[in-house]
Amino acid sequence: MTKFETFIASVQTLYPSARKVVNHGYTFFIDEKALLFIAFRGRSTKAVVKRYFDTLDELNKCYHSLVNRAMETNKINSERQKRQQQRNARDIQPGAIFYASWGHDQTNIEFYQIIAVKGIKVIIRELYQDKQHNAIDHGYTSAIKDSFKGEEIVLRIGKYGLKVDQRNPLSKWDGKPVYWSSYA
Repeated sequence: MTKFETFIASVQTLYPSARKVVNHGYTFFIDEKALLFIAFRGRSTKAVVKRYFDTLDELNKCYHSLVNRAMETNKINSERQKRQQQRNARDIQPGAIFYASWGHDQTNIEFYQIIAVKGIKVIIRELYQDKQHNAIDHGYTSAIKDSFKGEEIVLRIGKYGLKVDQRNPLSKWDGKPVYWSSYA
C-alpha cells in the first residue's frame, strides 16, 4: 500500500459514514448526515477543502463547483498537451538545432543538433559555436551546423519537449545569434 492509500484508509477510519468519491483527479469524502465535505487533490495528503455545511444543498454546490473547475483545468491541460505534441512533431526533426541557456552570474549557451528521431527517443550531439565578442565578457554566438563535438546523447521527448537535464530545457534555435556572457 502506498503512503497515499494508507492515508486515505486512515481518513476512512476517522469518518466511517463518509462516502469516498474519486473524480477528475480528486478524492472526496462526503458525509451527507454530518454535512462534512473533504477534498484531496491528486495524491496530496493535505486537504484542499475540509468543511462542515449548514445544508446538503451547500455541500453539493461546493462539490459540483470543485468538479467543474477540475474538468475545466483538465480540458485546458489536455489542449495544451495536444498543442505541445503538435509542436514537438513539427520541430523535433533530424537536422534541427536546439539550444540550452544556463548559468548563474553568466549566460552559457550550448547548441545541439538532432541526429535521429526514434519514436519517443531523440539522438542529439553538441555543436561547436561561432562566438562573437562585443566586449571581453559578452557577445553573441551561433551554432555551426554539422560541426559536432562530444558523443551522442539519447534524450526522451517529454511532455513539454526536450531537456538535457532537469534544469536545462532545449529551445528550438531560430538561426539568429544568441546572447552569451561570462563572469568577468
